[in-house]
Amino acid sequence: MLNIQSLINHRREASLFCPKRGKNQDLLRLYPELTKVKEFKKLSPDEVLFAWYYAIYFGKAQSGVRLESSMDFAFYGKLSPEQEADYRNLKFSEEVAGAINKFQTYNLDIRTETKFMDQAMLQNWKRITMIDVMSLEDWDEKKKYVDVSRTIMNEIPALVARIEEGYGVRETEFLSEEQENLISEYMNKKDNQ
Repeated sequence: MLNIQSLINHRREASLFCPKRGKNQDLLRLYPELTKVKEFKKLSPDEVLFAWYYAIYFGKAQSGVRLESSMDFAFYGKLSPEQEADYRNLKFSEEVAGAINKFQTYNLDIRTETKFMDQAMLQNWKRITMIDVMSLEDWDEKKKYVDVSRTIMNEIPALVARIEEGYGVRETEFLSEEQENLISEYMNKKDNQ
């Protein structure tokens, strides 16, 4: 049985589309990239959050822990009894099921590597453009420098935007005390049954 300590111990240092601490955990606001994905457009913020918890955060947990924890963190008891019964029987709406499947297609390793590549590219472009043009002796070299600089300046807004969006990758925060207590209570309740 997976417990709270193993959840904390087995987390990566980076996470994909990780919600921030606090009450406003709307992933579509935190990660504008997700607003462009059709699988998330018809869902409430809580449903997107449930899909994220179910597919990514608790994705490797045992089925019961995965479902219960995802429901608790995403909905905070807001589901009607009928909705809760459907979720417990894994009867998700097509939209929620589609969002879960979509989240499962994202690859943290590739996105992390791409994020670092963009950051390295920005540093390389900086080195290229920081050359003292007067140190170039040949007129052709100066023209090439101007052409390369112009290309970089045209491309830099898109690069900066990608870096700022971060491909959904950010450092993982540990669970808040409230979340740790919620999982602990759940695990204690299950252990005592």
